[in-house]
Order: sequence, then structure tokens, then C-alpha cells
Amino acid sequence: MPSQNSKTEQPVMQSLLDVDLYKLTMLQFIYHRYPQIPVTFAFKNRTASLRLADWIEPEALRDELDHARSLRFASKELDYVAGITVDDIRLFPNRDFLDYLSQFRLPSYDLKAVDGQLYLQFHGPWVDVSLWETIALAIVNELYFRAKLAQGGPT
Repeated sequence: MPSQNSKTEQPVMQSLLDVDLYKLTMLQFIYHRYPQIPVTFAFKNRTASLRLADWIEPEALRDELDHARSLRFASKELDYVAGITVDDIRLFPNRDFLDYLSQFRLPSYDLKAVDGQLYLQFHGPWVDVSLWETIALAIVNELYFRAKLAQGGPT
């Protein structure tokens, strides 16, 4: 049963900060050390018997992915990131990384559904693609469970 991604539901991603702190610290490392390394991230459903495309309409997934691509770090979010400390040590001390985040945009993606499975890939420089890893997983997970709940709950 496909998801009914109602336009009244909130988008899954509300902010680019809807990732864990580890992803941001890794992104900073990648930015300073390996920004131009080309990578491909791919979503893989490891439970082949679960036909995700039967639960998640590719168009609903595309809407959510496109919404995530429209998000930008707001200045107050960048101020928050700049102020994160551990043991009084700033985790993001370099203004150049924060400037990068101020211009950040998730890159495009490739999506298709074949035989009930979703194929989702992200290509580009590692620094640009890295956040898709957790964002895509969060979106797919949320759309799947919204569809399951609409059918009366998990089974």
C-alpha cells in the first residue's frame, strides 16, 4: 500500500541541523581535508523482501528530497553551530567552514523504483554529498512508517 504523503503533514526535514552532531564534525573534517574527493552515496534496502516502493510512492519521496534540497542554514543556526563547545573547546572554530555552511545546498540525486525497490544515489564532491547519508535515511524511514501507521500500525 503506497504512502499517502498528505500535503498537510510536515516535511520530514525541517532544518539541515536535523542531523547528528557527528555528521557536522565529520563534514568539517571532510571540508578541511578532502573537499573535492568524488563520492557516490547510495541508499540500499538490505531487507530485499520488503518492497519499499510498494509503501513509499517515488513522487512522495521526490517531494521530500526536493524539500530537503531547498533547505539552507539560517544565520541563527550558524550562530548555534559556532557556539557548540565540549569542555570549553569550540568544535567549529574556523570561520571558513561556517562560511561554507552559509552557502551549502544539498546536491541533486538519482531516484528510481524497480520491482518494488527504491534506488537512490547521490554523486558529487564528498563535502557536498555527505549530509545526504543521514538525511535520505531519515526521509525514507519516516515515509515508510507513516505509510505503515496509516494502515493501522507496524506488522
